[in-house]
Amino acid sequence: MSYTLTETAKQDLEEILAYIAEDNLQAAYNWLDKLYENMDKLSLQPKMGHARLDLTSHPVRFWPVGNYLIVYALDAKNYVTIVRVLNGYRDIVHLLT
Repeated sequence: MSYTLTETAKQDLEEILAYIAEDNLQAAYNWLDKLYENMDKLSLQPKMGHARLDLTSHPVRFWPVGNYLIVYALDAKNYVTIVRVLNGYRDIVHLLT
């Protein structure tokens, strides 16, 4: 299992952790674990996600995890790069511009 997180994706995860931790630290860590588990799955089956041309024309795929979207790119060898991890209630179109 191998993938890369962009600096922006790392920052997204830190913000998610901080936001949820304001109410419940254990829930924050549980969500973080769930997101990392799904990133591991994507590294094993990188084509599980799907394109969302309604959200971006960038060559990325999306994988939903609860209210979050893992946005990732594949290279020619199907190596996964996690581009963003975003709450689905945010303005995804604007954030991926």
